[in-house]
Amino acid sequence: MSRASLSKESSLKELPGAAKLLKTSGSKQAQKPVTPPRKARTPGQHPRQKVELRRKETGVRRYSLRERKGHVYQDVSEPQDDDYLYCEECQNFFIDSCAAHGPPTFVKDSAVEKGHANRSALTLPPGLSIRLSGIPEAGLGVWNEASDLPRGLYFGPYEGQITDDEEAANSGYSWLITKGRNCYEYVDGKDTSWANWMR
Repeated sequence: MSRASLSKESSLKELPGAAKLLKTSGSKQAQKPVTPPRKARTPGQHPRQKVELRRKETGVRRYSLRERKGHVYQDVSEPQDDDYLYCEECQNFFIDSCAAHGPPTFVKDSAVEKGHANRSALTLPPGLSIRLSGIPEAGLGVWNEASDLPRGLYFGPYEGQITDDEEAANSGYSWLITKGRNCYEYVDGKDTSWANWMR
């Protein structure tokens, strides 16, 4: 026997069952691939059940989409037009603070309880006065009595009775506030005991 055949025989000892195939190399059986022996299926056991058993044995867990908990998403509210302030120096809009000039300066009203007679005139901040306007048929206006007011001061907010009565639109002292689609309310400054000086 040649050395080549000896090396084949030694490898056949390592692979039991393959020796017959190599010895009968001319037969059809030698040309077919060898498949590993199958376990006999238990009667009534479905192949899918077999796969599930194998998964359990190997520790692999499969998740169904139905087992997953849903996520809750919410809309991020975009800033509304009224959320923006305007910087007189940069001539740009900002939300909380101007990037170049910092936070805005608000001038507070003089404190007067609501319901006080002539409250609107008494809430005027120091350094301002209410007089007849120089504009024809404009009525009263607000005048600066101080020497200089720094640029970019903010006054307000406008105060009055809040109502959804559409008659408030005819008072001449009301602001229309949009609360949503086709939903409005008014801040009506007609009553001087509820309004502030901005009326």
